[in-house]
Amino acid sequence: MRLILPVLFALRLFAAGHPIAPRPLVAAPYPIRTGSTAFASGRFLSAWVYDTRGAGAHIVGVFSDRDGKRISPAWFTIVTAIDPPAYLQLVATGDTYTLLWWSSATPLHIVSVDANGVATRDVATSLKFTYSSFFAWNGTHFIAVTPNLSAGQAVIFDRDGAVLRREPLASSYHAHAAPSGDGFITFAAGFNGLFAQRVAVSGESPRWKMDDGAGRADDYHPLSVKSVAQSNGDVLAVWITRRFNETPELKSAVVRDGPPSLIRIVAKSNVVPLDVVALSGRERIILSEYPNLAYIDLNTNQIQPIPLKESLGPSAVASNGDTTLVLSLNPEGFSTTSHVRTIAIASNGDAKIDVVSLAPARQSDPLVLDTLAVWTESSADATSIRAALLGTPVTSTILENASLDMQRLAPNGSEILLLARRGKQLLGLRVKNNGERFDREPFVIGESDHPGFSAAVWVGDRWVVAWTNHLRLFTAEVGPTAVVGPSRELTFATPLPDNWSRGVHSPSLAFNGRDVVIVWNETQYGLRSPIPEILPDANPYVFAALLKGGEPIELARQYLRHTIASDGSDFLVVCDTTSIVLRADATGLHADPPRTFFAHPYFAANDMLWNGSEYVVASRYGPFSKNLIVRHLDRNGVPLLPPLYTSVAAPDFAAASSPSIASSMIALHEVAIAGDTQQAVSYLERDMGPLPAPPRAPNVTVAAQGGNIVVRWDAVAGDVEGYAVETRTTSGELTLATLVDANVHSVTVPMAAAVRVRAFNAGGYSPGYEVSIERRRSARH
Repeated sequence: MRLILPVLFALRLFAAGHPIAPRPLVAAPYPIRTGSTAFASGRFLSAWVYDTRGAGAHIVGVFSDRDGKRISPAWFTIVTAIDPPAYLQLVATGDTYTLLWWSSATPLHIVSVDANGVATRDVATSLKFTYSSFFAWNGTHFIAVTPNLSAGQAVIFDRDGAVLRREPLASSYHAHAAPSGDGFITFAAGFNGLFAQRVAVSGESPRWKMDDGAGRADDYHPLSVKSVAQSNGDVLAVWITRRFNETPELKSAVVRDGPPSLIRIVAKSNVVPLDVVALSGRERIILSEYPNLAYIDLNTNQIQPIPLKESLGPSAVASNGDTTLVLSLNPEGFSTTSHVRTIAIASNGDAKIDVVSLAPARQSDPLVLDTLAVWTESSADATSIRAALLGTPVTSTILENASLDMQRLAPNGSEILLLARRGKQLLGLRVKNNGERFDREPFVIGESDHPGFSAAVWVGDRWVVAWTNHLRLFTAEVGPTAVVGPSRELTFATPLPDNWSRGVHSPSLAFNGRDVVIVWNETQYGLRSPIPEILPDANPYVFAALLKGGEPIELARQYLRHTIASDGSDFLVVCDTTSIVLRADATGLHADPPRTFFAHPYFAANDMLWNGSEYVVASRYGPFSKNLIVRHLDRNGVPLLPPLYTSVAAPDFAAASSPSIASSMIALHEVAIAGDTQQAVSYLERDMGPLPAPPRAPNVTVAAQGGNIVVRWDAVAGDVEGYAVETRTTSGELTLATLVDANVHSVTVPMAAAVRVRAFNAGGYSPGYEVSIERRRSARH
């Protein structure tokens, strides 16, 4: 169970990750959602939302000079750790910028950004807007116009988010606004026509009709209205009109303090106004005309295309009177965008294009063995497997268009077998100990449609490989000359109720010199209901068995990631924080009783090795997988020394893959800096410190409220990751009700016989006081 927390890049404790290899600048590896640009203090600021998934969404930006040439060497972070997806708009407010961002779940934030791109103030308001809202600034106040076919609205507010006036707009699906005097002129386009309306903090709010509408979508109606304030105090509006089976018309009009004037048809063409800007001596309409960008000057009415190799995509526009900057997102859409371009259009129409969203490549799933590191490196355009010798700046590409598909390297002394995924193919490739390719081309081992990892182990004269396909377990042998033997399905007779089915995945392998043991996850499914909304029963397990056959052994009755190693005689499996010794003899495989190191509400991802005298286990766990521990265990899985600990940064997905351990080095991936991409790093055991002691127990009070219980507790001082709230049923079972953030100190849970609240951190749970609901009596446990 994972705790949903605000993303916090916490102060590192003890060690810091060492980058394994440099990252080239590539097409941004993560989605970019919505962008905006504005001109102030002599330069353009362009900003967009960069969603690094589990490591948070961030608003990042670049500066361009007054000619539209990028002057920032790389993007920088303006606002970090927001709730995606977010919408934003940049507004020039004098010599600085104001960044307005919001989402469907988050009310408006008003962020003051100085001329250097630094956020100096962030006001969280209670104002809620939609993706189609538009904002403008008149030197004193902001206005937000939100179209709606039944209840469009204009809202004037100040820098603190205080609402000064609300005014209804005409029925509309597009709205815009521009400053005018001490107020604004708003525009609302809908099926019933186009309406201009003056809105100020005080006074009348007259409305004027600018264009007709037939009242339905298949007949004449205006849309896509844009506006700009002119130097003489007028507001210029442009829009298009459409009627079924007729060429759209591009129109313009001027509004100030009365009905519109100078209404005219600018062009008849299948174009959409992206924005309208006021240049020195004339006005220019920026058009999006698929597949090209275009513009039209109102003094010539001639459409001038700007050739682009790719279609325009979602865009934003700003101008300084001479240069117009168009910020263009990759045309694949808001959910998969990975490129941001700026197109600088000079007053004479010359255009220059610059890609501004290059980012460091994303590195994931690093594996280490002696001095060799191997990892997957990806951008928006490509994925490859790369390698480096630790401590050197030189990296090499091992395999293009593929990703690693294993959680432990498989050496045989002189060569290493890599498992890779390319589409649904499981590939093998042998490399030397220095990372150089031994095979000219990869070879196909089998088909695999499961996104989890496969496994391989050297067994003296060949490799054994295990993987899953269609939730079934398969194995094959790879000879020392890369000859792949036939694959076979492994069908262990795990206990299964009548009419149930099973799915298996995530195998692990180990060899003790005689036998190979395989460990896997299995989920057993009950009969599916004819009602799609009712999911079948599902029981997760961890099983182990000898690869040559025999009865499987149940290791756990929940979904746990596992790792296995051998001391040359027996085997040790670690699932979460529990070790289990497996012994093989002539009668089959046998398991010793499990030993649990300590309890923690977050499951651990582990890697383990036998170093010749003891097992060494690296474990990553906790909120956002921020805790890293190294434990030394004897042959029986019993800890030999106190564990060593350090805090690491979050991965870019909620659940991190297992760390990789070699000797005293641990490799993992993390996003160490807000707005950065994920990087492969290494940690050294000698740089780590002692594991923190568990926190003290919180003081708890409860109160019945209808059929629920309101549970409150005091804040526990010191290092606390969160609180676990447990309830005891009338049958006596104590179960976890919820996990909450360290900043939360009350929850409401269903009625129960008793409640216990325990604080936890990397060192485990605090003691807890169980509070009886009926008698309000406490007993310590």
